[in-house]
Amino acid sequence: MAGRNSVWPRVVLMVTIFVYVAYGIMAWYTFTHLPPIPAAVVTENGTVLFTYNDVVMGKYYFQKYGLMDYGSILGMGGYFGIDFTSYALRIYEDTAAHYLGFDAVPQDNASAMAIIRQDLMPIKADPTPKDDAIVVSNEFAQGFYNAVKFHSWMLGLHLNNLG
Repeated sequence: MAGRNSVWPRVVLMVTIFVYVAYGIMAWYTFTHLPPIPAAVVTENGTVLFTYNDVVMGKYYFQKYGLMDYGSILGMGGYFGIDFTSYALRIYEDTAAHYLGFDAVPQDNASAMAIIRQDLMPIKADPTPKDDAIVVSNEFAQGFYNAVKFHSWMLGLHLNNLG
């Protein structure tokens, strides 16, 4: 019996070492495969929508105020509240639809939806090392401003109560 019990500490040690090695590999992979953040996102006419620093500070404030408790991103997050991603995308679609002369997003009109989606795609999405910027349409820019205004209003109601 004594011989069998002496195997367990070795098993636990080996499993512990394996777990830490696996965590180390996952951490290395995570930090070497971060999504790129462009130096700037600009409109067709050269207006800067946001910069690298704006994205970093946005992430900081998102975590500082615990906004995952007020909603979710890509369907992951708090159990109550809105999905920030789907609301922002809907605001972008509505804005592009208004630019095309529609009162609402024409979900049943495939050709109009294709034009709307094309308007929301970056015009120049592959920033070169010399010009590290992404160029978006003016319709996207207006949708961005509308989304910022909506989320500022919605979250302002809650964040103002935090003091």
